[in-house]
Amino acid sequence: MTVVDANTQPDTHAVAALAKRPKPFDAVVGYKEKPPGAAYPQGPRKVRHLGTIEWNWGSMHERVSPYYLHRARRHWVLWTKVPDEWDRPQWMPLGYVPLAQATREEAAIHLVADSLRFERDHAKQGQFEAVTSAGHLPRSDWDRIGRAIWPPEIPPPIEDSFPFTQWLPVPPGEEQRVVAVVAALHDSGFRWEEVDRSDARSYVRALRGVDENTAAAICGDSDAMRLMALLAQRLGSHDAGPRSRSGVKLPKAEYTIAPHGGVTFHSEDGGRGAISCALELSLTLPWYYERK
Repeated sequence: MTVVDANTQPDTHAVAALAKRPKPFDAVVGYKEKPPGAAYPQGPRKVRHLGTIEWNWGSMHERVSPYYLHRARRHWVLWTKVPDEWDRPQWMPLGYVPLAQATREEAAIHLVADSLRFERDHAKQGQFEAVTSAGHLPRSDWDRIGRAIWPPEIPPPIEDSFPFTQWLPVPPGEEQRVVAVVAALHDSGFRWEEVDRSDARSYVRALRGVDENTAAAICGDSDAMRLMALLAQRLGSHDAGPRSRSGVKLPKAEYTIAPHGGVTFHSEDGGRGAISCALELSLTLPWYYERK
């Protein structure tokens, strides 16, 4: 005998989509299972058709199951019809719940849900393909029941943390200047809140929190200052990294001079921010040096 306890539902996250389940709701579900004192050998006398659902596994392999609710002396009883050995329909009880524990609507929804959950767990039954006809339960309820018993699979999150390396084209002789500028922009002490496109001196103020040697090399180099102003505008407006309270925060990255020329960008954390940053640099640097 399979007794479904409302306090130990296996799909509490999914069942929330259904009408609220009464407490207690001592349902008994399963083929040929019944609570003590429940015996209806001739089948129900009066039933309500709840709906008919269909499974289809091919042109010659399908299953059509109607569901009915019967108010008996002590229980709400869920019934279906199955063919006998001569293909004649016969009644089969699928579930019971005491009358005092549920209204008609509550018994209909949760007995159907419990019965289908039983089939899923014990017969490895997949989700039905169609609601052939709706009865006392509208199609919207059948859809909710289907989603509750067979919740849609949630795809795993896209991995956004992986090493990423990009070669940046830089003219010979400009590699050290580029490395110094981008290192300053990635420095945690760079004051993005000071950056003002209309004020060239704002970039000097932004360098005050950066490593002293790097800041001194850039401030004494007019070409480096012009390049830094351009890259700060491009990377800052491109939103290459998550924003912090102080402004733009670029992804962690290291820049080195490549053995055969150019500059190598490498981010151990990687992800979309690093890719976006490297792409912006690979487009902006050639454009800058061509103009120059």
